[in-house]
Amino acid sequence: MKIVFVSLLLVLFFFSSYRMVGENVAVGAYGAYATYLLIITALLLFKVKKVEFNKSLLILAGLFSFTAMMSAFFNSEIGLLVQSVIFFCLFLSTTVLLQTYFKGTLGKMIVLTLVIAHVPLVLIPLLTGGMVMFPYRGIFDNPNSFGMVTATVFSVLLGALLSKIDRVVFYKEKPSKLNILIFFALAVSSFSLIVISASRTSFTTAIISTFAGLAVMFLFSIKHRRVLKMTYKLVLSLPFVAVFYFLINKVIPVNLYVQAVIFSKFERKSGDLLDGRTRVWIETIRDANPFGHGEQYFERQIGLGAHNTFIYIIGVYGWIPSILFISFFIAALYYCIRFVLNSDYEYKYLPLITLITFLGLSMAENQMFKIAMIVAFACLGLAANNKKIILTKSAKDHTVR
Repeated sequence: MKIVFVSLLLVLFFFSSYRMVGENVAVGAYGAYATYLLIITALLLFKVKKVEFNKSLLILAGLFSFTAMMSAFFNSEIGLLVQSVIFFCLFLSTTVLLQTYFKGTLGKMIVLTLVIAHVPLVLIPLLTGGMVMFPYRGIFDNPNSFGMVTATVFSVLLGALLSKIDRVVFYKEKPSKLNILIFFALAVSSFSLIVISASRTSFTTAIISTFAGLAVMFLFSIKHRRVLKMTYKLVLSLPFVAVFYFLINKVIPVNLYVQAVIFSKFERKSGDLLDGRTRVWIETIRDANPFGHGEQYFERQIGLGAHNTFIYIIGVYGWIPSILFISFFIAALYYCIRFVLNSDYEYKYLPLITLITFLGLSMAENQMFKIAMIVAFACLGLAANNKKIILTKSAKDHTVR
């Protein structure tokens, strides 16, 4: 049974990124949607008897989907109705059922399958085609899409790396140093790919995620009175970090790209750091109504994309669904922070880092049903699920604990 769910997770991650490749939006989207349904169907096929969930998140996700359906009826759009159902299926399949299937191994499976799923999407095109253009976009629509995908991969690798370091510093258990070395190398490599994409949003999000993770680790060092020990180990690791960065910089001139592309973008657009997005956001908020303007609002009335997940929800679905949507992520952030501060789980940094990455990317690009959202939802199950529904042989007979 395990190989089935590992395969489904691998396929889900692949299609969630593949939808941003050229003309394959429909293929990637439908492939991901079909995977949601397959994961839910597996609940019946494999007769899973115990389902783990979070009551608050389940209610908020259900209410958002319900009010989004009302928006679909008010705007007479079948597309919105379908998307509303898809959102709830996404929540059930990733946040609820993946944790039910994988239990304590979910974190490890997320890291493993995400990296493998992106080998054909990121690594192979880079090795076979080389970096023939700059900013680099690989096989994706544009450099921003490539940057957002690699930023998501980076967030998972960063979460795994910090979790391993956390166990070295604060727990008696000693993870393999080779594992830490591998995660470090992969995280730095994925960050370098973010840099060559020249995506300001992805670069900024990666920096924020890194500082957030390090801030949590610093709080732990204070709590456990290990500040000196952590500082000592950090100093010992600096020569290795410097050597590795030097080698990476020889292959990919990271310093040059950061200065010439990322920072220069901020300087060139210092008068409008949001690159015209402010006008879109102000108009959307000004035009907002309880149940939105429908799927084509931004194309027909604004003339530009939303460039923000939450602005997209406000414009398309309205402020009633958007309040529930925002409330869902506020609750999710609470559970992730509580989890990382109180849990001793092996991959406890994953939920918080991936959620921050999704929120960061969402501030400047619409991330609905894209890879950052899928990964954040999958990791959320680790942090939030605190109740169980035990199903018996009778479909109607169940108890909740």
